[in-house]
Order: sequence, then structure tokens, then C-alpha cells
Amino acid sequence: MCVGPITYHNKILVTSIRESKGDIISSNQDQPQNDSLETKEFREKFPAKIRVKDGHVVRSKAEAIIDNWIYEAKIVHAYERKIPVEEDIYCDFWIPTGKVYIEYWGLEAQDYLGRKENKISIYKKHDLNLIQLTDSDISNIDDIFTCET
Repeated sequence: MCVGPITYHNKILVTSIRESKGDIISSNQDQPQNDSLETKEFREKFPAKIRVKDGHVVRSKAEAIIDNWIYEAKIVHAYERKIPVEEDIYCDFWIPTGKVYIEYWGLEAQDYLGRKENKISIYKKHDLNLIQLTDSDISNIDDIFTCET
């Protein structure tokens, strides 16, 4: 039996709990000073400029297609949410039901491929549910994302 208040020491857990209770706003947009240099450079190089149906502002037409598909399927989701691990990385999309992370790999540049491999290894290390999408998936998104009602 537990006596007294429970104290959590895991910073990521505490932040997630506070966000879910509405005590603080999601840290992905509000604390850019905590981003890694790699994340800052990526966000500066590819700024989010495309507003989609649910109000998110995304970085590419492909991300707009993904976000709009998820929204139209009435699936609760977040865009660019910090992954709850010690490493400083963000997913493209997060679906809380099932704790599913979605990454759209849209570039083939060498530095981007290194970033991609690093992120994939972090997802594997923490045994996280990851859906990976490429350009060829976007043209067949209805086949990739099937929604059973």
C-alpha cells in the first residue's frame, strides 16, 4: 500500500503527465532552445509553412497529405512531438492510441540519411511502434493506412 504522494523522478514522464493534464503546453514548439543543434538546423532549413485541415503547420506536401488523411480518419494525433526518450528527437506524427510514431522520409541527401538511420536506431533501442513512409507510400496512402470501423 502506498502512503503519501508518489514522486516521479523521470523528467520525460513528469513532462508527459503535466502535458496530458494541461499544466504545461507541449514542448515541441515552446522550448526550441532545448533542441539539439541538428534539430535546430533541420527546422531552419525546412520551416513548417503549410497549414493543413486540423490547423497543424507542416513542412511538406507529403506531410500535409499524411496529416489530412489521419485527421479525416478522425484519429487523434500530434505533429512533431518529442519522443519520450532521453535522446533529443521528434517524430513527424504521433498517434497516442497504440503509441504509434510515424516518420516520413522525404529526402535522400547524405546528411539526412545519417539522421534517418540515427532516428531508426533510437526507435528500435526503445522498442517503439514506428510506421515509416516514403514518397511511393504517399501516392498510395489509402492502401498504406487502412482504417477499420
